[in-house]
This record gives sequence, structure tokens and C-alpha cells, in this order.
Amino acid sequence: MRKLSGLLLLCLIITAPAFPDPGIPDTVRIDSVSAYLGGTAILPVYFFNDEPLSGLELTIRHDSELITLDSFSLAGGRLSYIPSGDLISRSGAGLFDLLVPDNTGFIPVGTGLFCNLYFSVSRAAAGNTFVIDTTYWAPASRTFLIDSEGYSIDPKIVKGYITVSEPPPSNDSIWIDTLTARTGKTAAVNIYGYNSEDISKIDLALTYSSADLIFDSVSYAGTRGVLASSRTVSQNPADRQVLVSLSFSSASLPVGAGPLATLVFTVNNNAPEERVIIDSASFLGTIPLEFTTGGGLTFAPYFREGYVDIKSGTAVEERKSPVIPTKYALAQNYPNPFNPSTAIKFDLPQTSQVKLEIFNILGQKIRTLINREMTAGSYDITFDGKGDDNKQLGSGVYFYRLRAGEFEQSRSMMLLK
Repeated sequence: MRKLSGLLLLCLIITAPAFPDPGIPDTVRIDSVSAYLGGTAILPVYFFNDEPLSGLELTIRHDSELITLDSFSLAGGRLSYIPSGDLISRSGAGLFDLLVPDNTGFIPVGTGLFCNLYFSVSRAAAGNTFVIDTTYWAPASRTFLIDSEGYSIDPKIVKGYITVSEPPPSNDSIWIDTLTARTGKTAAVNIYGYNSEDISKIDLALTYSSADLIFDSVSYAGTRGVLASSRTVSQNPADRQVLVSLSFSSASLPVGAGPLATLVFTVNNNAPEERVIIDSASFLGTIPLEFTTGGGLTFAPYFREGYVDIKSGTAVEERKSPVIPTKYALAQNYPNPFNPSTAIKFDLPQTSQVKLEIFNILGQKIRTLINREMTAGSYDITFDGKGDDNKQLGSGVYFYRLRAGEFEQSRSMMLLK
């Protein structure tokens, strides 16, 4: 990793054979993360290219003195194979240039991590959300991709954010995870804890603010909760409450910090996009949060709520043309064969209840891309080659079926790896 400041400019100049552009927008996506005061925010940057590239240029700006871009790393990303000794870099006046020589080979079609950016967060940044976006750097630098023939491509840009909050205090505490989950999917919410002395029992009563989050179970795998000699879970579905009790009778929970348990929820298929707060609450008249020491003393630790941000279950990119078609139609996907993603286009001459599904060669449904009402228009849906379980599908022939009103049509496609 190398020291950075202000702006980040990455220039990759690599050779590649000619390859036709199938018309699926290339994308540069900056992630959104949370960070604590005085800590480090690790911000991933991803990119997707649907054809081999001969280069790319990326310029990132952050406009606050409360966060400082300290370093940058390719480790774990699509370009991690490039030795650090092959990189040529320079910096000055708030800019950083990184050159990857053309002897490293071209960038193949794909999607994934580009790099991680490491920001230091000021202790004065509490409650702030900082926008991390691409920018124009005079006289001619901007974010664009270079195809194999030397032409520039303006990718779709997804900006990111760094949200800063106060860390849990150094004394005994419980805090709940924050995460994003999609409709119809599972949300695994971690419960974290810190104890400054040995604890013999933990009682934690929680409530969640929406019935669109459906409690399923509690898992202790990989948590400090596996040390408990007794683990009980009680529910009060009417008030959306859960009580988790951990007893450490044979040996107290030693001083330390880490996850104590994982709450497993299912997100309602028809849930709106909303933030569901998970907070402490009295469970049928009991104390909502309590630690019991090895000596039998009880006290309430510090508590910080968490949340689940519910997003639409269509984890695919969707684009709509303003032109209204005259009839229903389902086009052949492109590219075909494909790896890792492909575009599925269809036309709706009027508002319709639409279902777009993927099936394997045995006729088993493995993915629902769309299941909702859609207005008239021509749509372009990017299928990422994954099933409903978010696992990558294997090579083979698959079928996609469109149902819209009285219209129904199916086509086949091939995934090659």
C-alpha cells in the first residue's frame, strides 16, 4: 500500500485483441461502508467490463478534511496478480497516479473487486456521511475505459458513501449489526458484545420495528455463544420480540469482545424498501438487557441498536427505454454463450404483471429475476449467472421464461466457464 491524498487517479494501459461491444453498460461501482471515529474506513471499488480492455482511467474525489485517503491496495482484487514492483506511481498536489505497464497482459471480461481504498476518519466526523465519487481532473483526466481498439468508453458510475458513527464505549457493551438484505432473502444479523470481567449469564431482549422482517432462528456458529452451557430463545411474535439467554455455568465467559450470536430473519417477499430497526426492549415485563457476573451481581451494559435495510429482491441491473413497443416480445439474450453475465431484453406494450424466471435443463426454477407489475416499455435486464441462493451457476444450458399478462415465451441460453 502507498500513501495517498485528496484524489486518486489510476491508469491501466494494457494490450488486448479486438472484441465487439455487446452493448451492456460497463460499470465502476464505489461501495458504501460504515466507520468509527478515529478509525479506518476500508472502501472497496469494483468494476465490470463486458469486453477485454486495453486500459482504464479512474479518478476519485473526496471533499472533506474529516477523512483522509491514506493508502491503496490491489490485494484480493481482479488485478492482484500484478506484482507491486511492476507498478509505477507518483503523487503531488492532492493527486496520485498509478501506471500498470503493458507487459502484465490485457484485462479480461469480468466483474469483481478493483481495489480497496483506506481512509483515516477524524474524531470530529461523528454523524457525517461523506460522498466518494468520480470526478473530472483538468485538463483531460476522467473516469473511462479503453477498449481493445483504443476507443474510450464512459462506464456507468455508482458513487459510494462513508458513514461515520461513534464506536461502542470501552466499558461493557452490546451492539447490533447493520446490513442490507433483499426481499425474499435471509438476513443474518450479528449480536456483538464486550465484557470487561468474567460473565456467567447474558439476557438480551430485542424488538424489530417491522413485520416484514420474520424471525427464523438463532445461530451460534463462529461466535462466543458456543461457550455457553445453556442457550435459550423465546419469542413474542405479536410484539416482534426475541429474548436470547446465554448461561456459562461451568466456566464464565472470559473478558473479551466479539459476536455472541446471529439472529436469522427472512425478509418478506412483498416488503417495501425500508429500514427495520433492531433495538432493546422489555420482553413480557422482563429486564431488556442484563449481564450477570461470576459473583452473581447484575448490571445493564451499554447498548447500541442496529438495523436491516430492505432492498428490492431484483438483484439485477434494469434499464428501460422510453419508446413504447406495439406488442409483447422476448429477445434472445446477448451475449450467448455468456460468462459471467448476459442481457435479457423484452417489450411490454402496456402495464402488465411480469414474471421473468430462470430454469435449469431439468425444468427446475433456480432464479426469479422479476415478479411485479411493470409499466409499458422496452426493458433490458442483466442476469448475473447466479441462482436465488446467490451462488454462481455451473456451465450448461438454461432457460428463461417471460410471463406478462396473457403473453408467455421461453428461450434457451448457455453459460460457459
